[in-house]
Amino acid sequence: AALSLAVVLVLLAGNFLFTAYGASSNLFVDMTAEGRYTLRQTAVDILLAADVHDNVDIIFCADDDVLRASYNSSLIYTMALEMEKQVPYIHVSTVNVRRSPELVAAYKRTSATTIAWDDVIVTSGTEYRVYKANSFFTVSSNNSDTILGFNGEQKMTEAILALTAKDLPIACFVTGHGETVPSQSDPETADLFERIRYAGFTIKTIDLETEDLPETCTLVILNGPTTDYPSGRLEDADYTSPITKLDRFLDRYGTLFYFRDPAAGTLPNLEEFLAEWGI
Repeated sequence: AALSLAVVLVLLAGNFLFTAYGASSNLFVDMTAEGRYTLRQTAVDILLAADVHDNVDIIFCADDDVLRASYNSSLIYTMALEMEKQVPYIHVSTVNVRRSPELVAAYKRTSATTIAWDDVIVTSGTEYRVYKANSFFTVSSNNSDTILGFNGEQKMTEAILALTAKDLPIACFVTGHGETVPSQSDPETADLFERIRYAGFTIKTIDLETEDLPETCTLVILNGPTTDYPSGRLEDADYTSPITKLDRFLDRYGTLFYFRDPAAGTLPNLEEFLAEWGI
C-alpha cells in the first residue's frame, strides 16, 4: 500500500511538473487538420528579415489560464508565444487588467477609453497599438461578430512592422482655412487621430500657403475647411497656390480625404478642383 501510494504521488508530481513546464514553454502538438496553431515560416522569415533594433512587447490583458480557456484568445496567444520563441526581439507578457487596470493606463487613447481583458497591446519604444481580439480575425461584412477565419499572423506582422519602421509614411492635415486638426488629447478628434496613427502614419500639420508637401507624404486630409483655398496669384509668378500643390500631389497617386463642414457654405475654388478629380 505504501509503495502504491508513493508511485501515485510520483506520477501526480511528474504530471504536474510536465504540465507546468509545457505551459510555460508553450510545448504542444498541433493536431488540427489545417494547422491553426502552427506559425507559418513565411511570417517568421518576414519578421527576421525586418531591420528591427528595438524590442517589441506583446502584452495580453488577462492571465495565462483565462487566455487559454477562450478559443479566440488562445489562437492569438499561442501565435504570439510561437513568435516569441522564433524571433529574438519579440517578448510576450500578461497583465490582469481586471485586477490591476493601472498597469495599462498608459496605453489608453483617452481617459474615457477602456481596455478589455481580450485586448492585445503591441508596443515598441514610445509607439504602441491596442488591438481588439476581432482584429486578428476575418469577420463578416454584415456582422462584425461573425468570424470567418483567423488572420492573426498577417495582422500581428503588419503591426510589428508598422511600429518598428524607421521612415513611416506621412499623413498631412492642412491648416490655414478653418480646418480642424485632430489631437490625441482632444476627445472630439482623438479617434480620428489614433485611427490614422494606428494605420502606420506619422501625422503632421501643414499650411499649403507657405509650405510644400513632404515627398514621403501619401495622405492629405482637409478636415472641414470653412474658407476657400486660393487658386493662384497673377501678380506673383513665384507663388504656388494650395490648389496647385494638391493637384500635383494627386497627380503622383497621393490620397486625399475631404471632410466637409455643412455650415461652411460654398467654397468655389476647392469644390471646382475636387470636381475635376471626380470627388
